[in-house]
Amino acid sequence: TARDLAAAAQVGRDAFPLRGA
Repeated sequence: TARDLAAAAQVGRDAFPLRGA
């Protein structure tokens, strides 16, 4: 679902904070 994708995106950001915010 869209919510799952959003959660995965957040986890990806935490794992790879290369883009900044």
